[in-house]
Amino acid sequence: MTVPIKDVEFKLINTETGEEIAFDTIMSSDKPERWDKIYTKSLARMLDMIGDEKMRVISYLLRKKDGLNQVHATMREIAESTKVSTGTVNKVLKAMQAGDYIHKIRGGKWRLSPRLICGGKTSVAMATINYYDNVDGK
Repeated sequence: MTVPIKDVEFKLINTETGEEIAFDTIMSSDKPERWDKIYTKSLARMLDMIGDEKMRVISYLLRKKDGLNQVHATMREIAESTKVSTGTVNKVLKAMQAGDYIHKIRGGKWRLSPRLICGGKTSVAMATINYYDNVDGK
């Protein structure tokens, strides 16, 4: 039996302000209570195995993010850990910034978009999205 896969847009609603924040997900079931989990560290290891240098940078970011989607690492540290050039790390981070997948908070501190990946409770997701949209990116 094949399970239909469809793109679904969800909205987080701030009950105090009424602000709606849309985010996309892929549902592999018609049952809204069913969720597919992605195990971030396993996904990162898979990207390391099959990917090129750019994928190694992305997998590093996924493995190193904390509960608020922050990664504490300089470009040089990322390059040394992934065994790629700082030029490649710079290209990946610039491309991710251009696509709004990551924000540079300050030197050596980044935040992955909570619309890309975010763990924890809905309240943590709301706080992370708020910071991402209104604090980090400004």
